Amino acid sequence: MNKPPEFADWNDVLGQASAEDPRRVWLRFPGDGPDEELTFGDVNALADHHAHVLSAAGVRRGDRVCILLPNGSPWVGALFGAWRLGAVAVPLAPPFRSGPEAMDQLRVGLHAVRDCKAQAIMTSAEFRDLLLDSGEVPPAIIAVKEGVDAASASPASLPPPGPLADEVAIIQYTSGPALTPRGVELTHRGLIAAADATGRALGAGPRDEGVSWAPFFQDMGLVGVLLLSLRWRYPVTAMIPERFLLRPHEWIQVMSARRATISVAPNFAWRLCARRLQDRHLEGLDLSAWRVALTGAEMNEPDTLAAFCARLEPTGFRPGAMVAAYGLAENGIAATVTRPGAPPAVRPVPGSPDRRVVSCGGPVHGQEIQIRHKGAPAGERVIGEVWIRGPSLMRGYHGRPAETAAVLQDGWLDTGDLGFMEDGELFITGRRKDLIIRRGRNVYPSDVERIVAELPGVVRAVAFSERSVEEGTDSLTVVAGCDGSIEDTRQLEKTIGRQLMRVLGIQPGRVATAPAAQLDMGDPSRARAAWQARLTGGGAV
Repeated sequence: MNKPPEFADWNDVLGQASAEDPRRVWLRFPGDGPDEELTFGDVNALADHHAHVLSAAGVRRGDRVCILLPNGSPWVGALFGAWRLGAVAVPLAPPFRSGPEAMDQLRVGLHAVRDCKAQAIMTSAEFRDLLLDSGEVPPAIIAVKEGVDAASASPASLPPPGPLADEVAIIQYTSGPALTPRGVELTHRGLIAAADATGRALGAGPRDEGVSWAPFFQDMGLVGVLLLSLRWRYPVTAMIPERFLLRPHEWIQVMSARRATISVAPNFAWRLCARRLQDRHLEGLDLSAWRVALTGAEMNEPDTLAAFCARLEPTGFRPGAMVAAYGLAENGIAATVTRPGAPPAVRPVPGSPDRRVVSCGGPVHGQEIQIRHKGAPAGERVIGEVWIRGPSLMRGYHGRPAETAAVLQDGWLDTGDLGFMEDGELFITGRRKDLIIRRGRNVYPSDVERIVAELPGVVRAVAFSERSVEEGTDSLTVVAGCDGSIEDTRQLEKTIGRQLMRVLGIQPGRVATAPAAQLDMGDPSRARAAWQARLTGGGAV
């Protein structure tokens, strides 16, 4: 039914690029000095070097290798070094703060290390010390290599592992509660199919050039930037993610300076730029070459996209460059994409004409989309559950056959999202699950509630999302149920904000307090819905 991938695995993809275009620059990493540049040949050499390091640590085909590094050449070398051995790469989010707070931020990573039974962790000296201090990770599984000059990398001397097409390439820990996430298993064949189909939909090719600040440990940065650009052989400038949050104008300025054609970001990033970009930031910029501004990872807002386009109009940016997509980690990357050249359609939600949603486009090559209402396929403009089927679907959740069977049925994946189809395009209306997507990150209410409930004087808590028009992303609201010992509720609200930032790296948009009895309703989902209605004026508790 589907055309088979053109490559056996990602070793084959990189090998062909290195053999045919060894001196072509693929990745640029801006820093305080000159950009670090890596050609296809450089990355191939780095893969060999890191494969030797991992082999010396006892890593073999099928073993799991965790990558705990920031964006940069060591991250790329670790990924392809693991694949060179036939090992499975497990990306982990590196701490973005130093000191004691960094240990708290490693908790998710430590869960992943234990859950996947990792044989090695490729990390920096700083993070190695944190891991050792945690007392939870045996030193023997930590293989540290902060990077190596590509020119001095060891030549290949390890026997190739053989074709890996149907073996797991990545375990992506992005699904499930943040402190006990599920690992999504994606095969080489599936990831190649994902990059192939997305590239076809975008018309990607060697004449393109990308700029991105998306972190490589997330599926948007890994598949939507790194692997997509390798598959279609175009260069990418990979910026530091934290720098974008502080100086979003630099992203736009690099796009202009490079005459770049492709970039990808979630909805909040377009809103941040629309709000923060000043006239002085846009002086002399030329964004007329930008043909694909791919937006995904969270629900897209019509006003956000329109505001971004209007703000950049003086630079030559065209609204038709805005391309919307729908995807999820369980599918590698995009399941649907709008066509470049025309702005995504905006439609009213059936039954709620005052609410508008942005089209996510039609299915990419090989992908099928089905809306199910009450268990049966739904008609046009009928809201139902979104199911998808295609060659890039995950193999399953690592070590969780029951949870895999619950969402994968007869080759179809239950996404947990709600939406409708119109004129062959998918429109997402919401989420069936109690999931909060905060700036592209999955945040589960149960994690927030547990952390808040552990604070002195707090008995229990409820957490839910409200759409923040100002930020263009989900805003976290927390209600703390107190036992009566709290005298200064304003101080408690500040403490809750600091604790959530320290443990989960998120800042709540609103914190409220209430007597604990008002939260003790038994069913967490019911409590969340009741308090959301109360705080948004939709009803009383």
